[in-house]
Amino acid sequence: MCATDRFDPIVGNSEVIHDLRSFVLEMSSEKGPLLLTGPTGVGKRLAARKIHAAGGIPAARLLFVSGQDFEIQDLYPTEDQIPALVQMGTVYINSAQQIDPQVAQQLKELIQSDSSEIPRIILGVDVTDDGGLQLWTSTSPLSQLEFRGSFSIPALGERPEDISAIARYQIWTSARPEDFESRWMEFTRSKLGELLVRPWNGNVPELLEAVQSFCSREAARSETALLGSMSESVSAHWLQEQIDRMHENLLERWNFEDSLQSGGTADEQETLR
Repeated sequence: MCATDRFDPIVGNSEVIHDLRSFVLEMSSEKGPLLLTGPTGVGKRLAARKIHAAGGIPAARLLFVSGQDFEIQDLYPTEDQIPALVQMGTVYINSAQQIDPQVAQQLKELIQSDSSEIPRIILGVDVTDDGGLQLWTSTSPLSQLEFRGSFSIPALGERPEDISAIARYQIWTSARPEDFESRWMEFTRSKLGELLVRPWNGNVPELLEAVQSFCSREAARSETALLGSMSESVSAHWLQEQIDRMHENLLERWNFEDSLQSGGTADEQETLR
């Protein structure tokens, strides 16, 4: 599981991203196979996670596996998993063009025979300079499936209006409310122009890394907080405050329980309720 995308929304101002959000909602109730295509790092994994979250039941399994590592057994529960939660879950196969041809044929036959007995399958196929999508279309048995839905996410460089939105969200999650506006203004002055003209492919992780690097430098320069990093002093102080508060609450609880054992008053007992 990638911590960076567990709770992140699908961010962007382009028409493509608006369409992707609609696609996620429409496909969230579909049990049949889905197809996501686009360059590596363009957000296919995040879209798969949101489809699962929007249409899955609580605790249903969400499994991410790469195409080269995928095995049919990945569709079924292990000894310590609840079969119903696995069956009602989702398996996202990243770089599905790398699935072994024999395994791909087995998966195709399994989906076509009775897809209700296995989790929802979402395939992520990479669009590469060497024609990865075209090769998958011409050689993989899975390309012959009747998908319930498919969506192609273009390269980040083809939707520059999303670069600003993604960067702004990243800065917002990294800064304290009182620091956000000044940090965003400095970013737009010194960094945004360069990022808007960079020849991005998929590269959302690289964009996030560039923004995070900027935030780290600004936090160090201005001696302000960088949220989400326990190595930063302010965040460490916040964590210590929470620990101290929990300790104080425990001490109050223990003292009260001691007073009850020693015959505390009715008023003291009422305070606990």
